[in-house]
Amino acid sequence: MTWLVPLLLVLHVVPAVFWAGSTAVLARPGTIALPLPLRAPQTGSAAGAIIFGMILWGMLHRGDAGTPEYVLGAGALCALTAFALQQLVAWPALRRDPEGGAARFASAQRISSILLIVALSAMVTFRYA
Repeated sequence: MTWLVPLLLVLHVVPAVFWAGSTAVLARPGTIALPLPLRAPQTGSAAGAIIFGMILWGMLHRGDAGTPEYVLGAGALCALTAFALQQLVAWPALRRDPEGGAARFASAQRISSILLIVALSAMVTFRYA
């Protein structure tokens, strides 16, 4: 059991950092040639980060919620919102209209990037809340 939590943490944190970093790259102007090759890795890393985060939450945060759980929960909500924004707004905008959808794609990625920065900040600081 002592090896399981660190393994799950790595499986949660590494994809989360890739997801946030790739979102920040895609949020920059002029990266419109990059998105399509990054779609599958970004979506996969986001799904992995969310799934392993849910497993960790179930293992480590049972019982009454305190301030740390509220901080972590707010971060999780930001991450889920970023995922929904990317899957429901950003990627469909590019698929429907590659030229005209670029601005909508970039805007959705910028907002997602901010949300993911908040989520990562919550992950790092929740123990000190």
